[in-house]
Amino acid sequence: MTQLIDSRCNLVYAYNATNIPSTILANKLLGTLDEANGSQIQTLPRSQWMRSIASFATDTSSIMDTTSNRADRREMEGPFGTTMFGDSNEVQQLGILVSEFQDVFTDSGDPVIIPKEDWLSIPLVPNWEKVDTKLTHRVYPMGPKDRELIDKVHDKLHEQSRMEWCREPSLFGFPVFVVWKNVEGKRKGRVVVDIRGLNKVALTDA
Repeated sequence: MTQLIDSRCNLVYAYNATNIPSTILANKLLGTLDEANGSQIQTLPRSQWMRSIASFATDTSSIMDTTSNRADRREMEGPFGTTMFGDSNEVQQLGILVSEFQDVFTDSGDPVIIPKEDWLSIPLVPNWEKVDTKLTHRVYPMGPKDRELIDKVHDKLHEQSRMEWCREPSLFGFPVFVVWKNVEGKRKGRVVVDIRGLNKVALTDA
């Protein structure tokens, strides 16, 4: 099925034009992206689109069906501390791409200058104070390694003026924890903020 999308697209519509159930395997290639031009664009009434949708379907089984059985696909460390997922050939190709845009993946130590009026704001639902959810939490218990990593990350953010202390009472307080994983035999941690309570009172745009 052919679809017209732009850079803001965050999903692609998948449609099974048969009456036979189909299972989509993880990492299976579903199609390809092509640059559209005016000669490729046409509009169809919905009824005609639904009748002819099968003719637009693309059989991708012959394009690439090797990813589902690749036992060697895993997380690997790439250039500049990046983490990549794939087999050795895929990671090599990704590494070339990352190296081409080194400035994007390298932390210069300087914060991005964003005017205060452009700072991210999170609108809340009406009467959010009455929503049955917890917006303040106690600090999660953690071991010395977790605390050491959190302090290291937060200290750096303070030095870069990306984080500041809250010096007055706040109705919001969300705990922080560390997710650990092994990348090429090395233990790598990522600091995560648990904002599930905030998600319950945030006004979504979808």
